[in-house]
Amino acid sequence: MWRSQTGNQRWRWNLKVNPKVTKSASGNKYHKKHTHESSTARFAAPSCLEINLHLKASRAWFCVHQCIDLGGVQRLSLQQLGTHVDMDIGTVNALSYEDFGNIFGNVVEKCPIIAAAVWSSRPFASFSALEAAFNEFMDALPESGKEGILRCHPDLAGRDLQSGTLTKESLEEQAGAGLDALESSESSSMARLNEHYKERFGFPFVICARMNDKKNILRQLSERCQHERTVERAHGIEEVKKICRLRLQGLVCHDAQNKL
Repeated sequence: MWRSQTGNQRWRWNLKVNPKVTKSASGNKYHKKHTHESSTARFAAPSCLEINLHLKASRAWFCVHQCIDLGGVQRLSLQQLGTHVDMDIGTVNALSYEDFGNIFGNVVEKCPIIAAAVWSSRPFASFSALEAAFNEFMDALPESGKEGILRCHPDLAGRDLQSGTLTKESLEEQAGAGLDALESSESSSMARLNEHYKERFGFPFVICARMNDKKNILRQLSERCQHERTVERAHGIEEVKKICRLRLQGLVCHDAQNKL
């Protein structure tokens, strides 16, 4: 439940405590009974929020600003608690450019400048309009800019996955496709083909991992190594758009009713 206190704009949110991530000040885990109790989080609401704003809107802002203080016991981010943001388009339009950049800065992998530019296209009439703004920005870039977007993507099943340095989104996507559990022969083939692809085109192989499994990814990587550079540049950007769409869907309501 959310409550507001007029004047200082402070809110209260009751949430369930997860014993796997919540610890006491002494480092001991909460007793199992706490899984059925609620703790209270208090934080200052952003200036765009009003008394009757939907819970999801506040979570959207909160998840990129600060952590939950469980009564002074431990601070946990919403990401640690596995919370998903699900804003409506009106809330998106009300975001400041700082908040918009924080929330949407990685819908195109490691390209927060795109989100910063897309903010200028507000107000968005719908989820589709928001998605189109990202796509139109990418389409308007020169070929070198499009290749720059592709170069911001990590190798699939590459060193970043092995070292744990992938972005949260990329890690979830690669793991979902089974790229974190390759057999030895698959891992060798992936590494060899990744290097061949980069040497041939000057940018990494990009595919929407959430729409493929590891076998299909390996097959497409092998096939696409045979293409011309212009074909692969265009193909790669289309895959970036698919990734962008799915990441946006994880942040914004995208049903038919979500329009201004």
